Amino acid sequence: MFMKLPRYAKDLEFQALLGCYFNGSHKYTYLFIRELVSKNLNKKKNKAWNLYSLIASCSPENRQNRFCMRLMLKDKDHLDNLHFIFIC
Repeated sequence: MFMKLPRYAKDLEFQALLGCYFNGSHKYTYLFIRELVSKNLNKKKNKAWNLYSLIASCSPENRQNRFCMRLMLKDKDHLDNLHFIFIC
């Protein structure tokens, strides 16, 4: 029902991301933010990358390195966004 209206779907996905983050569910938070970053790759939105780095630094999982490496191999234009993630 919400997927028919893109504005509501976008808001609902972001609310789900925030809900998972504040509940401490790192696994699902990472899944939501990875999808958000993947959707906004070509839009040059740094807000998604900033949120990704916040969640990746707080998450006890190490899956962000594989995601960033695959993204870097796929598209070299995102090196400036990926730089600060590997610093942490």
